[in-house]
Amino acid sequence: MEPTPAPPTPLEFLLKQPQAPTAARIQEIKQQVPGGRLAVISPDGKRVYLLRGFSGLEMAEVQKSVPQNSTRPEEDYVQRIVVKCVVWTNAGTDFKLDLMVLQACGAGLPQTLFTLISQLSDFFDPETIERLSGEI
Repeated sequence: MEPTPAPPTPLEFLLKQPQAPTAARIQEIKQQVPGGRLAVISPDGKRVYLLRGFSGLEMAEVQKSVPQNSTRPEEDYVQRIVVKCVVWTNAGTDFKLDLMVLQACGAGLPQTLFTLISQLSDFFDPETIERLSGEI
């Protein structure tokens, strides 16, 4: 039996996507984003999302952009952050994600993407904080 080939790395997977950013472009983007980190996720092997983190200044800007009279301010905030932080996707128009496309996706996708974006932005769950920190 021949050995099974290793699955592609996240970068290899992304670069195989039609019209995905090049490796050089990805390096440029990493130099411009908070933390210099990117992540890729493909919920179904077809739709692909390239994500970045957000800064404290961007967080404040997005918080201000949520309408005062919103009946769902947390959902509006999450969706706006996700749209801002999806660097590239094959699921949107012109490889960008907008609110209309995001709202037409599965109900769990905005929160899933937001969770990954939050991790890229140094937001950690209590278990991770406990593991990464300690009293001295």
